[in-house]
Amino acid sequence: MVFNLGLWSVLLAALAPLIAVILASIFDRRNRMRAEKPPQTERLLRPPGHSLMIRLDESIDRILQDILTACVLSAFAGASVVSIANFLATHTPFIAILVSIIIGAASAVTGVFVSVRAFRGMRHVQNIRLGLRGEQAKPNH
Repeated sequence: MVFNLGLWSVLLAALAPLIAVILASIFDRRNRMRAEKPPQTERLLRPPGHSLMIRLDESIDRILQDILTACVLSAFAGASVVSIANFLATHTPFIAILVSIIIGAASAVTGVFVSVRAFRGMRHVQNIRLGLRGEQAKPNH
C-alpha cells in the first residue's frame, strides 16, 4: 500500500481549523458550565417562551454539529477519491483500492445523510422561532 504524504498533509491542513473549532467549543462549554453562577439569588419567573428558547439553542447546536460532521465526512470522501486515483496510477493491490472505495462511499453517503438532517433541523428551528414569537407577542386587548 502506498502512503501518500502529500494527500494526508492536505487533508490535515483542511481539517485542522475544523478540529480546532470543535475542540475550542467543547472546552469553552465545559468551562462556562463550571464557572457560570447566576447573579441573583432569588428565583426568577420564567419569561414567555423560555422552554422554546432552550429548545432553539439545543436545535441550533445540533445543526452546527451536523454541518461540521458533514464537512469532515466530505473531506474523507474527497481524500478517498484522490487515493483511489493514486492507487490506480501506481498499480496498487486491489484490496487497498477496495478499502478506499468503501471508505469513500461510506463517507459520502453518511455525509449526505447528515447534511439532510441539518437541513431538516433548519426547518425545525424556523418552526421553533415562529412558536417563540407567538408566545412572546403581546395580546391585543
